[in-house]
Amino acid sequence: MQFSSKYEYTLLALLELTSAYPKGEFLHIRQIAALQNIPSRYLEQILATLRNGGLIKSTRGSKGGYILTRCHTITPAIAKVITAKVLCKVISSIFKAFIL
Repeated sequence: MQFSSKYEYTLLALLELTSAYPKGEFLHIRQIAALQNIPSRYLEQILATLRNGGLIKSTRGSKGGYILTRCHTITPAIAKVITAKVLCKVISSIFKAFIL
């Protein structure tokens, strides 16, 4: 199964937000982008879509950033499956690049 880069980046951003949610920690775009190697400009668009959809909320200021609106958006079990699929895709891409 092939994921588009937008879908993959969205899942990775949600995984980061999910890991920060129990601590009540807001994440900045720069943090998410650096942790998941996502282009910041592209991540801005993705987070705006998620915010408009009500999955995340944002707060301005030095203590601001993005946070999930509810914890059940991604459960740990779903996160493991998503992570495994994303890793499989990445490994598959690397493998194909070296063979071709």
